[in-house]
Amino acid sequence: MHNLFRRPLIAAFCALISAQVLAENIATPKTFNKKSFREYFLEFRELRKENSFQLRSDADPVPFSITRVKNNSARNIVVGCVLKGREMGCVPSVVELFKEFAGVGLNVDGKKNDGNGLGGYEGRLTFFFANPLTATQQATGIQDEAIKSFGSGAEQSDEKTRAEQLKKLLTDADLFIEVSHHQGAALDNVKSVLSFPFTNITYMWAKYFRNVQNIVDITKSNSVDATKPMTMTEYARSVGIPAFSLELFPPNESEEAQMEAFQTTKTVVMRAMQGRGHVPDSKNLQGLRDITSELPEIKQLYSVVHSEPFTGFELKLKEGLKNFMPVKAGEVLGVHSESQVELKAPVDGFLFHPKYVNAPVKQTTPATPDAQADEDKEEVKAKPVNAPKYLYQIIQFKRLEEF
Repeated sequence: MHNLFRRPLIAAFCALISAQVLAENIATPKTFNKKSFREYFLEFRELRKENSFQLRSDADPVPFSITRVKNNSARNIVVGCVLKGREMGCVPSVVELFKEFAGVGLNVDGKKNDGNGLGGYEGRLTFFFANPLTATQQATGIQDEAIKSFGSGAEQSDEKTRAEQLKKLLTDADLFIEVSHHQGAALDNVKSVLSFPFTNITYMWAKYFRNVQNIVDITKSNSVDATKPMTMTEYARSVGIPAFSLELFPPNESEEAQMEAFQTTKTVVMRAMQGRGHVPDSKNLQGLRDITSELPEIKQLYSVVHSEPFTGFELKLKEGLKNFMPVKAGEVLGVHSESQVELKAPVDGFLFHPKYVNAPVKQTTPATPDAQADEDKEEVKAKPVNAPKYLYQIIQFKRLEEF
């Protein structure tokens, strides 16, 4: 058989075998016990200490990150957990997944864990917690939605300091997946969303991941202007790295909901490892075509058609808005609290990322450790809130041929 025809067939066969192996892994029963943020972070710290987990060779390793290495390969997949609000979020999924990598039963491309936890994948795999202060300090003003302090336009803050640390990981990656949970923030039938600017390369990676329910093209709202604040995924894309936001919408923090979120995260990460093992690099178009040639096309495709700028804390959305809630042009979505001007949807579609943002408030703190009386307290400013770029977005369903 001519090599021109043999290569796609071999790649498709490897992808089929990988899918079978993946199904075996996903079917493994798993239990989530109720733990606190502190317990999970202590577990994560202990995982970093184990000899089988190799940290980066940097003199100053990135805090709240852990890297697994197998052979000195150019492959480097980075997964970032972003905390949203005061929920447990992606923390249990990340910790439990890494515990599986440390075990002996994980398969990647048909190869059992050989002692370093990566099975048949050769390269680096890094997990990190993007904004650990949200959980460890429950700090007022620390961005709850995502770190948006990448780019030279961001003001100096705790987030900016953290962003500079994470750049060490992101600029070194060749594939980046950001994972976050939004508890109760979507309609009940919406479980997972993968968002990214649509290109042939990013679409084929999304097609290979397969286990995500909804795909959203964010080309119109993606920023790669380094002179302005950027998100982690925007920064990764600005330096040429395929980057995806995996958003999970568990209805609550029950064991069942945690389990479902864990399985989706595990599937996407393992598919990334398998796919990366079959292509020369993460942006190799022919290699991606080969490994996805036998896979079905994605049916649930959406695209951002409107992004409402966030111009101030006076903008207030009405209560009860959720992701993927249908809206009609002219429908009232909120109000300007000072002018009382209504905020209306400009087009038909579905809501995406409606933001409920509270203005920063002033807090009081004792002037001295022993001060008790109100007159002995001094007023201090709260940490500045890193406001979102958009108050809400509207997405519309599109067919693949429309891209």
